[in-house]
Amino acid sequence: MSARGRQRAEPPVAVSRTPSAYTGKVVAEVRSSALVMDAGESDSAPLRSTCAPGGQFFEAWMKPAAQGVRPAVVLAGHARDSEHLAARGTTEVITPDQVA
Repeated sequence: MSARGRQRAEPPVAVSRTPSAYTGKVVAEVRSSALVMDAGESDSAPLRSTCAPGGQFFEAWMKPAAQGVRPAVVLAGHARDSEHLAARGTTEVITPDQVA
């Protein structure tokens, strides 16, 4: 039974199964380019409006998206962490200023 008292249609995903094996959906390819999002400190994100329509990050992400390119998103705190980027297949880090 689930938390809401209903039975699950299928058992939970086993750790060894891939999302595509469970859902039948195609898993997205790794995106090698990532756009840096700086919303400020993670606990309060005072600059989160940058992600809203009209905000610098939003507009910078939408430009390549309009051309069919969907960059990944990397938080500013991880943008220079080579291990973090490599684990996600990120080879190019782009700032919103570079997209303008």
